[in-house]
Amino acid sequence: LLVICETAGVVLFANEALSLELFLIPFLNVMASIIQLLIILKIFSSLVIYRYRDKYLMINDQEFPLLTELKRFSREEYYQAVHTAYFCGRIAGRMSADEQTAKAGGYYHRIGRLRGADTWEQVRSVCEEYDFPPAVRGLLQEYLDKGTGARSREAAILIMSDAVVSAVLYLMDRDRTAAIEYDQVIDTVFRKKLESMVFSENRITMEELCLMQKIFKEEKLYYELLR
Repeated sequence: LLVICETAGVVLFANEALSLELFLIPFLNVMASIIQLLIILKIFSSLVIYRYRDKYLMINDQEFPLLTELKRFSREEYYQAVHTAYFCGRIAGRMSADEQTAKAGGYYHRIGRLRGADTWEQVRSVCEEYDFPPAVRGLLQEYLDKGTGARSREAAILIMSDAVVSAVLYLMDRDRTAAIEYDQVIDTVFRKKLESMVFSENRITMEELCLMQKIFKEEKLYYELLR
């Protein structure tokens, strides 16, 4: 459209017939506009869309200093976090939720224990100290602060991932050789969470909850690796 308008302007001004030379200036203007647009989009992408990309790469690395500290503090808590983060990332990806935020929530939802208490106040100080992205802070607040409530889909994913992993690890700790009916365990966890009305203010749909439940049941091989 820009080429046509500028060429028409040149033709009308010069009162000449169309020729290849008349397209030169409009073509150069279009190319300059495209270059400017690409530069602006690159800046916008860096400052807005992917502003926290490098930060997510850092905090979602199992060798991140905070996770290393958690591993020294308690190997049980560390592996609980790793397994929860695995399910958070996998489910969020299938549900088109924020995968990186959900995964970070899985890693750090119990990080307050390093500061003496598993509360939002303690976790908030950790978030500020390590400059966590705002989306991760919001997710952890939804999970830990009962006054805030779990409203996002990422919070629902985190709650169910933690509950399922906790239930499976608890049963395995009781008897490492016992045969566990994973489908039954998952159904029980989901039923209890729904009965507790924990998702009464959440934006997640029943269809998404059913999909989440299905994904958990597909991971039987992963549960066996936890032994």
